[in-house]
Amino acid sequence: MTALQLHRLRIGFNGRVEGGQTTMITARIVVASALLAGVSWVVWRLLDSALGVSLPAQIVSVGGAAAAGLFVYVRAVLAMHVPEAHQGAPADRQPAGEDIAGREGGVESGHATGRA
Repeated sequence: MTALQLHRLRIGFNGRVEGGQTTMITARIVVASALLAGVSWVVWRLLDSALGVSLPAQIVSVGGAAAAGLFVYVRAVLAMHVPEAHQGAPADRQPAGEDIAGREGGVESGHATGRA
């Protein structure tokens, strides 16, 4: 099954499957995910021990842990230059003349609409 999928991917990408780049990006995401897990657990543990086990305390401790973990994850993937991290960026934060995938001639340049 995996061999068939690889074969179909190669056909779809004109014979180029960049295994090295995919492996490096995967490793970066795994590191960022480990940081997310570690920070979330530490923040939850600290807030849980400080606030107790009531429902409002649990909402605050789990919410705080999730927010801290998300913050660390986003900062980590941006610091490690994971290309997919910039796909959700607002258009004003993307370089001029590029679409979300970083290609020249985005919608703003008029190429996508046929205008020059």
